[in-house]
Amino acid sequence: MTNDEKRIFQECFIQKNDILFNKIFANKLPKKLLKFYCGLYDEYGNNHNIDSINEGYIWMSSPKKFNDPFDCALNFDNNILLNEYIKENNVYIGDADKQKYINSLNDSDSKLREESFVACFSEYKNVFSSQMWAKYANNHKGFCVEYNFYKIMKTAIERNTYNIFPVFYCDKPDIPLFIENNNNFIYAFPAFFRKSLEWKSEKEWRIYKASDKYIGCNGYKLDFISPDKIYAGCKSSYKLKEDLKKLCNDKRIEYYEIEIKCNSYKLGIKR
Repeated sequence: MTNDEKRIFQECFIQKNDILFNKIFANKLPKKLLKFYCGLYDEYGNNHNIDSINEGYIWMSSPKKFNDPFDCALNFDNNILLNEYIKENNVYIGDADKQKYINSLNDSDSKLREESFVACFSEYKNVFSSQMWAKYANNHKGFCVEYNFYKIMKTAIERNTYNIFPVFYCDKPDIPLFIENNNNFIYAFPAFFRKSLEWKSEKEWRIYKASDKYIGCNGYKLDFISPDKIYAGCKSSYKLKEDLKKLCNDKRIEYYEIEIKCNSYKLGIKR
């Protein structure tokens, strides 16, 4: 999807506009989303990635732990943000009050990042991406989980427990929209769905949830749907493969393995 189409999708989702969804996005939304896991075992032999699927949850991460320093950050000069707020809201702020408003902006930015949590997914074609397997699945030693996109959407709308949006890839960040609430600024969450063009190949979608219940935590567990398929990485261990096979058998999930295709630099899939 183009960034303009992503923007319309975001608006439709927020408004729960099913008619516009079907009219505009019938053939443009992904049918499947992937989530990559490192698949590591701890010192006691526990694999928390496998546990998450077995117990029916995904881990919502704090943006503070992300590998991109620009991710979810309000990376603007405070005076630019203040001028944008004044322009949007058609208000006058005297020089004596400007520092107070700038401090409020900084507090709002910090607070929103503290109480915001994200789970990251990728579109299906990246199941064949060596770069994705290398970065997010422990150098091909982990595994990848496939979800039905429409089930994710349906659950999000019916339960109203999270939002899911595509990531916008841009050459520069969008200046956010601001709302003033009890003399404090709250900026709309575009920063959580904007990344540099350098990351475009990841074709990312994100589940977003704000909760002051988990401020100060690295993340929390969010109840989630069961996946349709699991793919073991081409360098995953015998133990991980056997544990994944058992999980798939118990949960009625289809099991596959990624393989290196001969005479090429491409990955393939085998049962």
